[in-house]
Amino acid sequence: MSYRASFLTYIVGNYELVHEVEFKTPDCQYVLVTDNHSLTSSTWEVKYVDNPHTEDPFDLCYQIRFNPFDYVDSDIVIRCDGSMIPCGDFSPVLDIFEKDNYDMMLSIHPSRNTIYEER
Repeated sequence: MSYRASFLTYIVGNYELVHEVEFKTPDCQYVLVTDNHSLTSSTWEVKYVDNPHTEDPFDLCYQIRFNPFDYVDSDIVIRCDGSMIPCGDFSPVLDIFEKDNYDMMLSIHPSRNTIYEER
């Protein structure tokens, strides 16, 4: 199946809880990648991976993060942290992204906007 865009999240090493999608943008895929074969979701398409890096699950996080097209079926990937919940129609953002042929998009922090505040 062809999708306009894909939302990708991942839960590795049982670091996060599953946050179900509150609203699905039409024609978008919602993929959750995990190494926990007992994890399920009613709103995410769960894809299971084995973790060869059992001592450091962040190695698997980086593998997923930097190879998103191994897990989704679209040319546009919206990668969101496991603590974030897609909860609104993302079509207007996708319209701008496609119209202006952008290569990437960044999300701003909800409460800080400088690197100095990250300390």
